[in-house]
Amino acid sequence: MSDTVKFPEGSQLQVVKTGDAGETVVVKGFDSIGGTIGSEGKLNTDTVLSDLQVQYGKSALKDAGERELIGRWLADDEGQLELNAAAEDGVEREFKLRVGTNGPTWTFKAVLASFVMAELEAESGLRFKAKMGINSDNGLA
Repeated sequence: MSDTVKFPEGSQLQVVKTGDAGETVVVKGFDSIGGTIGSEGKLNTDTVLSDLQVQYGKSALKDAGERELIGRWLADDEGQLELNAAAEDGVEREFKLRVGTNGPTWTFKAVLASFVMAELEAESGLRFKAKMGINSDNGLA
């Protein structure tokens, strides 16, 4: 698991609900996500017997990996209720993560494995933790 990435004030996580309407809701209390913003490229080794050093080539495969969302627990927040529903039904959702109040937005699709109450942190109140696997990445816009 990567180190926790803290976002600047005004950052916002949105999740698109399943169904025909495709309503987008904000996840209130969102605080951090592990890893980088975007998918990391992969390298293939292309070494043959005559090579004296490992040779690499770029792979078309991208890997945004598993992430851990953390935020302030709000039991009646529509966004957190949707995260819980996503963990229950296992259906892929689209997410939008805006960095800061007017920074770039990262759009990606992910599946949630869990949505749980995390350990109580001093002076922070209850926290949620959601484990997600990112399946596709539309990049930053």
